[in-house]
Amino acid sequence: HSLLVYNENTTEHDNLFRLVSAILTAAQRVGFGAKFPSSIVSRKTSGGSLRLLLDQKNHARVSPLQLICDHGQLPLFRALLQEHLLEHSTSLHVLALPDYQGRNVLHYLFSRPISFDFDMLRAVHYFIQQGYSLLIEKDEIGRTPLDIVCNQYFDAKGTRDEGEMYLNKLATYRLLQVLTWYLEQVDESAGIVDASDEDLHILRHNLFHSVCRLPMGICPKSMFSFLYDCTSESESHSSAYAVDEDGNTALHLLLASPSYAGEVEAFRFVLASNKNAVYVRNNSGDLPLHIAMDLGWRAEVLSALIILNLQAVLHERLDTYVHAVSAIASCDVVLKPDSEPKIVDDVVHPFDTVFTLIRARPDIVQSGESEATVLDE
Repeated sequence: HSLLVYNENTTEHDNLFRLVSAILTAAQRVGFGAKFPSSIVSRKTSGGSLRLLLDQKNHARVSPLQLICDHGQLPLFRALLQEHLLEHSTSLHVLALPDYQGRNVLHYLFSRPISFDFDMLRAVHYFIQQGYSLLIEKDEIGRTPLDIVCNQYFDAKGTRDEGEMYLNKLATYRLLQVLTWYLEQVDESAGIVDASDEDLHILRHNLFHSVCRLPMGICPKSMFSFLYDCTSESESHSSAYAVDEDGNTALHLLLASPSYAGEVEAFRFVLASNKNAVYVRNNSGDLPLHIAMDLGWRAEVLSALIILNLQAVLHERLDTYVHAVSAIASCDVVLKPDSEPKIVDDVVHPFDTVFTLIRARPDIVQSGESEATVLDE
C-alpha cells in the first residue's frame, strides 16, 4: 500500500514493477495469508501474492489492486499479468469486495480521466472476464462503474479546451462501445462474458443500438444523455442514423424493449438524436409508432410519434388509426417534438392534431361491431 501511495504519479513504471514484484514474490515464498481461508486462487502455488494484492485491505478497505487502478498504473497492471503475478482466473467474490464507500475495482479503474488504449482494454477484459456484475454494482450513492464513465465526461465539460474535450469524448465513446459490447455477450447462466480482447470488431458495433437493446437498469440514464451529446460528431452521428440487420433504428430497438415502456426520458434523448427515425420502417414494415402501440407505451410517447409523422398515420388501417387517434386524444399534454431533451415542461395541447386526424378520416367516429371507435375510447 505504501509503495503505491508514495509513487502515485511516477512515470518510472519499470522500477515500480521491480519493487512490487519483489514484494509479491516474497509474499508468495512465505505463503502470505495462508492461515486465512480464501477462494481467490485457481492454483495453490499462487496464494501468497494474490492474497496480498486482493485480500489485504487498509482501514478504508482498499486493496493494493484497487490502488493500482485508482492511480492509473495500467502499465504496472499489464506487467503483473505478463509475469503471472496476477492470475487470469480470479474469484469474482474478492474482486467485488467493496471499499468503505461501496466501490469495487471497476469504480476505481474508471475514476481517473478516461483514456482508451491497449492497457485499458486489457484491464477491462481481465475484470469483466471474472464477472460482468462488476459493471452494474452500485456504490453507496447508487453509482455504477458505467455511471462513472459518463459522469467523467460531463464533469470535464467547461474545464478543458475544445481539442481536449473532443479527445475525451472520443475516448469515452470508445470505452462505452467496449463495455456495452461485453454486456451483450453475457452468458446469463454462467455469469461470465464470452469474449476475447483479440476481437477487434468490438469497436465496429453500434453503441446506440447496444444501449437501446440492453435492459433498463443496465445502462444509466446519463448514457442516453451522453449519446445525445455525441450526435454532433461524425461517427456517432452516423451511428444514430444507422439501422441493424433487421432494419431497426435505435428508436425501434428502444421502443421494442419492454423494460423501457414507461421511460419517457430515455425515449426523449433517443428521439432527439435522430428525429428522422419516426419515418423509417424496419424489414417487417413497422414504424416506431407500431412498436410503441403494440407494447403499450405511454400516451405522450405515442402522441409525439404521431405528430412527427402525421402523414403515415393518415394511411394506416382503420383499427390502427383509431388506436392512434385515441392515444393522442386521451393525453392531456404531449411532448413538443422540436424541444431539447433537457426541457421537460415544454408541452403543447393536442386538440388541433386530433381535429386534423378526425377531419381526414370521419369514418372513425361511426359505430361498428368489429371496430373500436374514437367515441367509445
